[in-house]
Amino acid sequence: MKFVALVSGGKDSCYNILHCLKNGHELIALGNLHPLDIDEQELNSYMFQTVGHDIVSLYEKTTDVPLYKHYIRPHSSKYQKLNYVSTKDDEIENLFELLSKIKTQHPDLEAVSVGAILSSYQRTRVENVSNRLGLTVLSYLWQRDQSDLMSEMCEVSKQSENEKSSKMDARLIKVAAIGLNDTHINMSLPVIYPIMMKLNKMYEVHICGEGGEFETMVLDAPFFKKGHLKIISSELDTSDKNNGVYSTKLNTEFVEREISKEEFEENILLVKQPLLLNEKWQSLITALENETCNTKVVRKRNEQVDPKSLEFHYNLSVNKVNNLMYISNILPTTQDTSIEVQIKSLFQHLDKILIENNIKPSQILSSTLYLSNIRDFANVNKVYNDFFDIEKNGPLPPSRACVETREFLPTGNLLQLSVIVDTEAELKEFSSRDNETMMINESKDGLHVQGISYWAPCNIGPYSQAIWKNNDRNMVSYISGQIALIPQSMTIVGSDEKILQSILSLKHFNTIKETIVAEKSLQMKCFISDIDMVPIVSRTWDLYCSKMSYESELWSDKEDDNLECLIIIKVSNLPRDALCEWGGVAYKVETLTDDLDCDSDSEDMSELAQKFRSTVTFDNSELLLKTINIKHNESVRAYSTIFIDSLHNLSAMIRELTEKGSQIELYYELSTINFEFLDIVKNSGNIAFNPVESIFDYNGNMHRFAVHATS
Repeated sequence: MKFVALVSGGKDSCYNILHCLKNGHELIALGNLHPLDIDEQELNSYMFQTVGHDIVSLYEKTTDVPLYKHYIRPHSSKYQKLNYVSTKDDEIENLFELLSKIKTQHPDLEAVSVGAILSSYQRTRVENVSNRLGLTVLSYLWQRDQSDLMSEMCEVSKQSENEKSSKMDARLIKVAAIGLNDTHINMSLPVIYPIMMKLNKMYEVHICGEGGEFETMVLDAPFFKKGHLKIISSELDTSDKNNGVYSTKLNTEFVEREISKEEFEENILLVKQPLLLNEKWQSLITALENETCNTKVVRKRNEQVDPKSLEFHYNLSVNKVNNLMYISNILPTTQDTSIEVQIKSLFQHLDKILIENNIKPSQILSSTLYLSNIRDFANVNKVYNDFFDIEKNGPLPPSRACVETREFLPTGNLLQLSVIVDTEAELKEFSSRDNETMMINESKDGLHVQGISYWAPCNIGPYSQAIWKNNDRNMVSYISGQIALIPQSMTIVGSDEKILQSILSLKHFNTIKETIVAEKSLQMKCFISDIDMVPIVSRTWDLYCSKMSYESELWSDKEDDNLECLIIIKVSNLPRDALCEWGGVAYKVETLTDDLDCDSDSEDMSELAQKFRSTVTFDNSELLLKTINIKHNESVRAYSTIFIDSLHNLSAMIRELTEKGSQIELYYELSTINFEFLDIVKNSGNIAFNPVESIFDYNGNMHRFAVHATS
């Protein structure tokens, strides 16, 4: 892609350019924001480094690439919450104006380079602006380990001031941390690196300066094809030394130089890309490859009925459990028409339901979307994106799972949607930059990464990677389905690499859990499109949950996860023709109890388990029940995973769960539908129906029915 690089002159923005070039993108412009008063160096900006902005003006000469500049007014950080909403007169709107101007001058512009490492504040703002302009964000430093990153930057840097090369040369121009003083000004990265490592061990300072410990100015880089900058003199500023702050103003001159294509390519070869799977995850592949997976799936059936002969049309379900409303089985109001007509009809249906219940779209936390044909994904996304447009509803669209269930939906319907809504959300009216009024959900928090990086796949649709309520101590988080995409290219690994697909997609799910610090699984789903994935997924999950921590020191820091909460679900197809998609609900352990080991506060769900076992003939081959109870304020939330093989047991379970007002997410094979099944579910108003091809438990055993229940 052709990209513009946002440059402050610092090491991060320049090093990210090298990664953009390494990944085959083409630099066509530079962009810089500077103080309104050009004689001013330090600006009180939450977003932009402005120290040395005068030197950045010379980058146009060094790179032979046009540089576009725009001013920032002082004290213009108007909207300071983490997830940005376009706000009149905010400094971020200056970035929007800058990129708009560049796009006008370069209509073929496709992407924006940004050097954010840990700052979600910076990342979300660049992504917001880029999204509004139809540009892709390239942020290859995002969430990288700081020690690894600093080490890699040093490897592509000049090792001494006298080195005659076109490698990167970044100098410290400001320090503001314990252990740093004026003697460290003008030091290069290779020189300061061991000092920062020492200070990190002693005082936990950020090795890459992410905590404001230091700022740098790049004087040379491999993409400086026409010359580099030479320091003529420097003016040390010690006026704020009592606060431990020292800075310098550099006077530089442009030194002309030509870089050959061969030298440029040699330098780019030095840029290290992180492995798709690090040593830890590679050990899981090795462990799985060393095991023998039984790929034979045994089918257990008592009756075979043609489901289409029963014409099973289920009803809309609107069910409230505590502070959550589950709106399930939303279908188009118009059948037997095109997908374009049906998707609009479905969202008109959803909108009507929301209005009737006085709910705003921003209150929706999560969605599950079934398509009869995954090839309709792009058309559906257009309408879906418009409905959940962050410029209309505020930041953080719902998390999402999207799969194909060909011919399984009620006759004439091409798609089905279910959503989870926060009924107690704190809504705030807000006027955007364009004076559009929206209702922002201030109770919602989440992770919405739209930029391409090495971290994990960016979203391939209008959804967040994870959503949770910000007042929830346990941080129960709805995580979007993850498939085996290579993050930096957003291409999927080969369909012949079944083990890699299983492990890579689970790694992405785990990366999201670790990033948001909600590392325990609560209710897991793994959709598969190939029946041979059942034993692979089952063994992957078993190793991941506990066994790897005993088999490899690389996994010794991982706590055991909840093995029994997984449902493996065979569907007809997945986005990008993936073989599997891991998704579900995770949480942060604050206060937690198990179903048969509960304290008095969670005795409620323990009684459900005991009552069910006492009233139904229990057979391990017929029923598996796992409940995890989590305290929330004065109440207890119960999350159950249940596998059932007899209609008698299904009827008893639905009856018990319905009496408790639980939400039932029912997965069933279409071939299991008969008149007895219809009689069991016909009057239930709290069931989300999920017709699929086959269902398996965490051990890879097939079942007729599976339930995720929430009480």
